[in-house]
Amino acid sequence: MTFLGVFPDRILAAIRPARLDLALIGGPALRLHGMRAAHTAELRFATTVKLVEPAWHATESLHRAGFDVAVEEISARATRLIVHDPVTEQTCAVDLLREDLADPAEEIDGTPVVALLDAAGLAMRDLHERGTADDVVNVASVRGLYSYRELETLGRAHLDDFAAEELADRLDAAEMMSLPREIRAWALAWAEDIRLRRPEEGDTDW
Repeated sequence: MTFLGVFPDRILAAIRPARLDLALIGGPALRLHGMRAAHTAELRFATTVKLVEPAWHATESLHRAGFDVAVEEISARATRLIVHDPVTEQTCAVDLLREDLADPAEEIDGTPVVALLDAAGLAMRDLHERGTADDVVNVASVRGLYSYRELETLGRAHLDDFAAEELADRLDAAEMMSLPREIRAWALAWAEDIRLRRPEEGDTDW
């Protein structure tokens, strides 16, 4: 039985993230925490250390496993590796991100993942910045644990320029997305809640 899919699972096994202080984020991390997040095969990892060493070791491990690896993006906060299998001709992106995490990473079913609080906060950042259908589903998966404003607070912890008005625009877009009816209704109700706030009356969460 595979977790992400045969190809990304092979990449995950080759990287062995635990030894590099890398922890899974995104939909896969939320699913490992028992949430009904989007079923994506994305490989995104967070770490609190400088990226140079884990990126180098991940690249070397992937090479030893027979993969071709190209560095598509590199900065102090983000590195993207493009991993290619020359035999099957499959390609997958691997993102390594330096993050300020609130809690230590956990190991679930042998895979290191960020704590649920951080997984939710990073999912909020994705929703604010990308706003895809999968991002909506990922945040919706924790709606039973956190209120609208609690989710916004978690998002602000991972995004300096977080703005509720921009979030409302992302949530409004859910109306045109292929989403379960209850998730679409939840997203639109949240957007309405944001737009009904009155900053002139002291509502500082706008």
